[in-house]
Amino acid sequence: MIAWAVVMLGAMVQGLTGLGFALVSVPILVMFQDAKLVVITTLILSSVLNALILYQARRHITLGDAGPITLGAVIGVPFGSYLLTVLSPDSLKLIVAALVLLFSIPLLLGYSRAFRHPQAASLVTGAVSGALQSSTSMGSPPVVLLMANQGIPKESFRGMLVLRSTAASSLSVMALVPSGLINPNVATHALLMAPAVLIGFVAGSQLLKLVPQQLFKKITILLVAGTALVSLASNLL
Repeated sequence: MIAWAVVMLGAMVQGLTGLGFALVSVPILVMFQDAKLVVITTLILSSVLNALILYQARRHITLGDAGPITLGAVIGVPFGSYLLTVLSPDSLKLIVAALVLLFSIPLLLGYSRAFRHPQAASLVTGAVSGALQSSTSMGSPPVVLLMANQGIPKESFRGMLVLRSTAASSLSVMALVPSGLINPNVATHALLMAPAVLIGFVAGSQLLKLVPQQLFKKITILLVAGTALVSLASNLL
């Protein structure tokens, strides 16, 4: 019942904002379940949740908005691998977390200034996101901060975030299949948690209709700021 409640809450957060499922679910579930089981199950459920959100948000995602970020992310992945040969993952996470907090504060205070060339900004941000995804697994914050700054409507905001993360979660699941880590025990566990994901997704989708644009913006910024704080704490303590 606790696992159901946690997964439902994580799915509701992601159903509302487009991110946060693993951030909410994993730290709590690993307290009383095997860590490997939790991580693999979360990857599977995240792929399912992303597919549901993408289908729902398909009419709000345009190639002009999503294309540069997605292309940039693909370009940035190899640079992230190179960063790992120069800096340690812990050092990178500290730098990223500090920068995320630095840029989150002005946005939370209501200060933003849209870029004059949004597609170029999206391409660069996507590249930074891809590099950070492959080097630190913290690929979402740059995209969240860019879209919050640009004032992207919440439906498009949510859909583009999920589009960016779908490839990573789906490829991760595919990569695990030959390893044998996705076994009957994991599959059964994922199936047991699937209804909680569906309920959380529906709840988050309904909340999206009720939450005003400005509140949605603050919630997403607080989520990435919270991720940055957790990362700082885990590396400094």
